Amino acid sequence: MIKRLGHSVREFKKYAIISPILVGIETFIETFIPFLMASMIDKGIIPGNLGYVEKLGGLMLIGAIISLASGAGASWFSSSASAGFAKNLRHDLYYHIQDFSFEDYDHFSTSSIVVRLTTDIMNIQQAFQMLIRAAARAPLMLIFSIVMAFTVDAQMAMVFVVSVPLMAIGLTVIISVGRPLFKKVYQRYDGLNRVVRENLRGIRVVKTYNRATTEDKKEDQASSRIYEVFSKAERILQLNSPIMQFVMYGTLLFLAWFGAKHIVGHTMLPGQLVSLLAYAMSVLQSLNILSNVFNHNHPWNGWFAPGL
Repeated sequence: MIKRLGHSVREFKKYAIISPILVGIETFIETFIPFLMASMIDKGIIPGNLGYVEKLGGLMLIGAIISLASGAGASWFSSSASAGFAKNLRHDLYYHIQDFSFEDYDHFSTSSIVVRLTTDIMNIQQAFQMLIRAAARAPLMLIFSIVMAFTVDAQMAMVFVVSVPLMAIGLTVIISVGRPLFKKVYQRYDGLNRVVRENLRGIRVVKTYNRATTEDKKEDQASSRIYEVFSKAERILQLNSPIMQFVMYGTLLFLAWFGAKHIVGHTMLPGQLVSLLAYAMSVLQSLNILSNVFNHNHPWNGWFAPGL
């Protein structure tokens, strides 16, 4: 399925490649700035070396500008690539439907085909944009932050060996439970679309035979079925937040507590602790981004009906 969808990228492939490259540049600079900040605090601010502070401050300013430009470029290229991909995909799917046999038309309802051409393609466009930007940024941020944390202080950075697997396990459980529910949501959109379409096409019959109340009940039932599954899926997904906060603040407390002891014992400098706290936030937030990407955006996981 991914290969078939990837065929529709075509002339926008270069945009889809440039975007992750710019994301990588942006991410690297963002993870390198806390390292410079630690050096500025330990070697510039505390000793009172103003020249060193100005030197690193200028370097950080240049890095921030490059990171900003890379992020803006990644946003533009990812938007262009996803919009072009959706355009090509809609074109390919439309002409593919024209080749359907009468048996295929009997198998796929009109409402299902309409949803495939509208709502599903819009969702796939959003998923593709996140894939070449957010989904590329999160693992890079995770890797760069962990590497830099071990560069600053390998002993203190060992906390990530515990916190990251804990978060990964919790998020994997949430994803495994939530993804099937989101699939059901999109399947039930077909039913709602079918009811609305029948009402629009048969509006004269509905009015003539005074069936408005009956049709309203059918629409309410279709909407209720979507609400039940979607609300359940969202409640499960919201478990991300407490898990993240528990592990995140536990990690920060560990770093602050033991980091303060190391500083008092003169085995760690204050700037190193500041950078470790920044890397801890980056590591844990990157996992949160990945969980949201996999929960909300999975076009290869059943949005298209078999045969389309």
